[in-house]
Amino acid sequence: MDIDKIRADYDKLKSALVAAAPFVNSVLSRARVVISTSVPTAGLTEHGVIVINPEFWVKLSWGGKAFVLGHEAMHGAFRDLRRLGKRDQRAWNIVCDAVNNEMQKDLMKMPGDIEGFAVTLEGLGLEIDLKELQKMSKEEVYRILPELPASLSFSEDIGAGDGEGDVLQEGDPQIYGDGREREGESTEERWKDAVARGFDVQKSVGRVPASLKRLVDKLLRAKVDWTSVLRQALRNGHGRVVVSSYKRPSRKHPDFPGIQRYALQRTWNLIDTSGSIGEAELTQELSEVYVQAGDRPVSVVLWDAESYGVIEAKNRNEVLNRVLTGVKGGGGTVIAPALRTTLERMQYRDNVVVLSDFDIYDLEEPETRRLLSSVAAKSGVAVLVSSRREVDVQGWRFIKVTPD
Repeated sequence: MDIDKIRADYDKLKSALVAAAPFVNSVLSRARVVISTSVPTAGLTEHGVIVINPEFWVKLSWGGKAFVLGHEAMHGAFRDLRRLGKRDQRAWNIVCDAVNNEMQKDLMKMPGDIEGFAVTLEGLGLEIDLKELQKMSKEEVYRILPELPASLSFSEDIGAGDGEGDVLQEGDPQIYGDGREREGESTEERWKDAVARGFDVQKSVGRVPASLKRLVDKLLRAKVDWTSVLRQALRNGHGRVVVSSYKRPSRKHPDFPGIQRYALQRTWNLIDTSGSIGEAELTQELSEVYVQAGDRPVSVVLWDAESYGVIEAKNRNEVLNRVLTGVKGGGGTVIAPALRTTLERMQYRDNVVVLSDFDIYDLEEPETRRLLSSVAAKSGVAVLVSSRREVDVQGWRFIKVTPD
């Protein structure tokens, strides 16, 4: 086995996937990948490690190698083994393969050397229109799965292999410890974040298959509380910030600025209080600001057709005393004044959250788009949280509110 040749092939494929299938490349970059004969072809271990059999690998075409890597990365990113529960593992594996392969065919062409053994939704023998099947979740497909066709050739690949072997890629150190996935909620959140980031990258190139959007929606929005996703995004953006300042000149070189350190970034919450926002939505928005204030200072900009200035709170008591008693609004929905206020007052690397239903009159105006871009560029993390409409703004993370 020429591990150096395999490693060189792997690096070339990763480079090609950056342009060809950004979503696949993004989630694959988080995974631990090893070469081992503990699997007959390829698989994902119970500890989330992708294992590739070297003899199988060298027989594949370039397209086949890319498809196999993407296939195993999908199992890991969409947590297929973790979602097994009490289901029959072989049947669940087949369903996950079929759904993932259908989605992956929309991202990259399935090569001829894969078509011979890859499981697809059509191959499951279900008497349901393919277009309807493609709209179903894996759990829904599993529930209607009859006895598996005897003719179905299949090799189980989730829960396969031991994860030991020659390492092609170490994987995200915050996900993998001692060569296996760490247990706990933080690992699940990091994988969900990887999926969200990969989806954003795929959107940036303008090619988002409906099948991928459905899988991401089901993983991130149907089962994940929006507040958890938002708080994880803000945690990723928090850190120490170093800025230059002439208020404290350099001791070594007085003509140059010294540095001023900010241990805590501020989170700016731009809260839509227009007439289209109901009491339940406003309560959710204000409750999230209250939670944030337990960790660090917050600034709140209330807005409808105008900006009502900045309310600052250093802790939760000040949220109650200043923000909740200062709610104004009820008019139209124009976001540019609130963005302008935030851009003028925020510090570099502050985090910014816009909470709205996004029925915003000026959202597509050039000046509003310029302000959104400027705020995102200046921020540590910029997040749009919507209770109604879905929007896509470059530089901003989008989160859809899930109902209580």
